[in-house]
Amino acid sequence: SSAYLYSIALTAMGIADGHASHAGPHFMETSSVLISFVLLGKWLQLRAVQKTNHALEGLMDLAPKTATLVIRQNNNIPFEAGESYDEEEVLAEHLQKHQLVKILRGSSVPADGTILSGTVTIDESMITGESMPAFKSITSSVLGGTIVTEGMAILKIVNVGSDMALSKICRLVEEAAMNQAPIQEFADVVSSFFVPVVLVLTLGTFCVWFGLAQSNSIPERWLHDENPATFAILFALSVIVISCPCALGLATPTAIMVGTGVSAAHGILIKGGAQLQKASE
Repeated sequence: SSAYLYSIALTAMGIADGHASHAGPHFMETSSVLISFVLLGKWLQLRAVQKTNHALEGLMDLAPKTATLVIRQNNNIPFEAGESYDEEEVLAEHLQKHQLVKILRGSSVPADGTILSGTVTIDESMITGESMPAFKSITSSVLGGTIVTEGMAILKIVNVGSDMALSKICRLVEEAAMNQAPIQEFADVVSSFFVPVVLVLTLGTFCVWFGLAQSNSIPERWLHDENPATFAILFALSVIVISCPCALGLATPTAIMVGTGVSAAHGILIKGGAQLQKASE
């Protein structure tokens, strides 16, 4: 903006003097180039955030949309193997605690629960990271979102919705992405002082070069027929243009968000930015 306004002023001075352009360099393209770089950085940050969100959505997609609900004649007595019952397909989001569901080979477990009847082998790698399927029998606990690879069982629901282990994991990943790492806190502190310092340096640069030009302490050929004020403004603009704290404010939080999201998609849970920074060290 500073470079663009300077170029506009320079052009206006040239028009006022009756010339097509005023003597001296113009920076019309500088503003557009810098803005393009800033927008590119914003776009890359948005891409990183979207990838993290996709990773979280992938975790939530582990939970099935429907479940096979077991309907008994008498819910007041304990369930026994071989007992007759009816089945009804319902939306998993409508399940409630203490209801019974049937899980089959190839299906996903709709909610956290305890097996009342039957035996199954379950792939829990997407939750626990364990590559070997786990054998589950009566009284064994199973987690929602895991996949039944062998067998059939009747499951009593223990946790649903936000109380499920899968939901807690997603919530943990979201909180970890928002937690600040020590290096990010340092970057925030630096950024808070960055702008005032740059403005002071800019003003100082202008004053020094204006004084040198006004007192003829520099070779006259350096001025290129410009007045001392215009000459000093060029140096002041250079300080403003090259001083961009975007990397300090954007790089660290983006790296933490991407790191926690991608690691969650691969079954690695990171508690927060501090732990991620410590692991890198």
